[in-house]
Amino acid sequence: MVGQTYEKPSRLITMTDTETPGDRLKALREARGLSLREAGRLAGLSHATIQQLERGVSNPDNVQEGTLNALARAYNKTPQAIRDVIAGREPYAGAGVEGAALLESHPDWAVLPVYSGASAGAVAPQSIPGEEAFVPRERMRQRRTMVGDAVTYLMDHHCLISEEARRAPKAPVLDDKMTVSKTAEPEPGELIASWWPAAEKLVITRYGVDGNDVVCYPPSVGKPPVMLPLTEDLLPIGPIIFRGG
Repeated sequence: MVGQTYEKPSRLITMTDTETPGDRLKALREARGLSLREAGRLAGLSHATIQQLERGVSNPDNVQEGTLNALARAYNKTPQAIRDVIAGREPYAGAGVEGAALLESHPDWAVLPVYSGASAGAVAPQSIPGEEAFVPRERMRQRRTMVGDAVTYLMDHHCLISEEARRAPKAPVLDDKMTVSKTAEPEPGELIASWWPAAEKLVITRYGVDGNDVVCYPPSVGKPPVMLPLTEDLLPIGPIIFRGG
């Protein structure tokens, strides 16, 4: 349903020995149900800046006041609260609890393992340790998809996205989680995931829009595009029914 929003379950966790300040900042964004692009739009920053902070911030005192204010607007917190989250002084909603325990209090969300884009071509794929996706069961019901018929991929360097798909509303960007239905029928213009054996890449295209000689882009900025001569070379997996989680 166009425009429908889902309130993601919040998860209260505390700092662990392996968490970085950037991890906590990323968890705060994901708990708000925001993609990098959406967070950037709300904050008035580029999504690349948000990503850079999540990957590289090590000290809250090094974050400029203007950036803290921008993040506070996007995440509905005070600038000091953002600083406290980065420093690990404030519990926050983010990843890190067992899925089974979460489902006890949030039965409307399914917890799915997350796979690298490269796993789409694997005979026995292995999920990414510590990564989970939370998908609204209502959305799965709308697309007549059972939990066992859905798979979530991480938009990583093993993925490509067509030029048309990049223009689509809520197009996935680097590090986004994409839940694909292996049983739902794709709708015209919808984003679909396919495996490209020749390039060993997971490819995101637009159903009924992309034809042959498709220009595909890696999600990483600055990487050269790749030409997909024939869409018939792709092995369709299914439509992307939910992005985020």
